[in-house]
Amino acid sequence: MKGYENNKPYKAWIVNHPCTVSDMGCWGAIQPAHVKSRGAGGQDISNIVPLCTAHHSEQHNAGIKSFQLKYDLDLPLIASELGRIWVEELDYGKNQ
Repeated sequence: MKGYENNKPYKAWIVNHPCTVSDMGCWGAIQPAHVKSRGAGGQDISNIVPLCTAHHSEQHNAGIKSFQLKYDLDLPLIASELGRIWVEELDYGKNQ
């Protein structure tokens, strides 16, 4: 799937979801958070999850593996499913 960096509709769609961690100490705005860093090639839309400011900061500080273990999450799977929904079910991926 093409990148999300310049895909404003996708970013807007992602930030309208609740934090992936749920109601566990959430605060701040929802942000599109990379599962795999951009520098490591993580620029496509199937690499983004919605995280509140608190959890996005924690994800960066703890590292992806520790963050996933702490909250029992499979962030690549969640990001991939969100990307699939955007492209296949909502039909937004055709011109992106």
